[in-house]
Amino acid sequence: MMKKHLERLVKSHAIDYVVIVVLLAAFMLSVILFRFSYISIKVISIFMATAYVTWGVTHHTKRGHLDKKILLEYSGIALLGLVVVFSIIN
Repeated sequence: MMKKHLERLVKSHAIDYVVIVVLLAAFMLSVILFRFSYISIKVISIFMATAYVTWGVTHHTKRGHLDKKILLEYSGIALLGLVVVFSIIN
């Protein structure tokens, strides 16, 4: 039952999920390419965090489910990711 629900969800929002996968892949590739430039990695990480929150807001707005809780969740995960990256770099 749950599997069918997930399949339907992925099919109905396939473009959204492709976009976030492409963003994550571009982030990982950029980090690999600029691995010796800590400033570049910080800038790339800030861009990725911003893109992640923007993606989440757009995705949930299209579905009609955007509220403060979801916005805080995406912002919190983005902030946590930045803290991890910045902690590893410094």
